[in-house]
Amino acid sequence: MEFTHPIVIDPTGRDIHGEADRIRERGPVTPVELPHGVPAWAVSSAPLLKRLLTDPRVSKDARRHWHRWLDGEVCLGAPLGRLEARVALPALFERFPGLTLAVPEDGLRPVDSFISHAHRTLPVLTG
Repeated sequence: MEFTHPIVIDPTGRDIHGEADRIRERGPVTPVELPHGVPAWAVSSAPLLKRLLTDPRVSKDARRHWHRWLDGEVCLGAPLGRLEARVALPALFERFPGLTLAVPEDGLRPVDSFISHAHRTLPVLTG
């Protein structure tokens, strides 16, 4: 079966499991549309993904293909961040109401990455 219309990914992540199910139902590879109309392919087959990631003919250079993302127009992590903010973080703070950093803030080391604005580690005290 050929699909001419991509699955449009919901940037809010409201139905992430249903979205993943719809992608898998279409087969190992299906066209998707990321937020802001960015076309992409979703690969739901682990063996195929491994082959793609190790194939030298497949570009893995985001700087070459994702100019809208690099220009700050599109944030790839926004849907996951919203989901974390809505579900995971409230659960974490409810479970550990006294959660604090275990080191001074200026002691946190950033990850060397153009993709992520994260820290190498985030030591915390659970209270």
